[in-house]
Amino acid sequence: MAGSPGAGSREAGSPEADSAGADSAGDKEPPTGAVTTVTAVVSLAADCWFELQVAQYPGLVVHAARLEDAETAVVNALSQLTGRDPGEFEVHLQY
Repeated sequence: MAGSPGAGSREAGSPEADSAGADSAGDKEPPTGAVTTVTAVVSLAADCWFELQVAQYPGLVVHAARLEDAETAVVNALSQLTGRDPGEFEVHLQY
């Protein structure tokens, strides 16, 4: 398509090439059905609940009364935050 206007006018690494398609939904979240693995750092909060900070989503802090509820609590919070299906998340706990 050398004869097309604007064809080849973006060089790799240029701001125009880097921003091309930046508004598409696929750039912000993985495609539906893709499993996203996140790491939740576990600590004990002052109120004796477990506090879970999700490394890949800064500012997302989840609380769970029991450690066995931690993964479910994180998945539910991520699902509400992103609008994705809970089955699309895998949570690794870091102690």
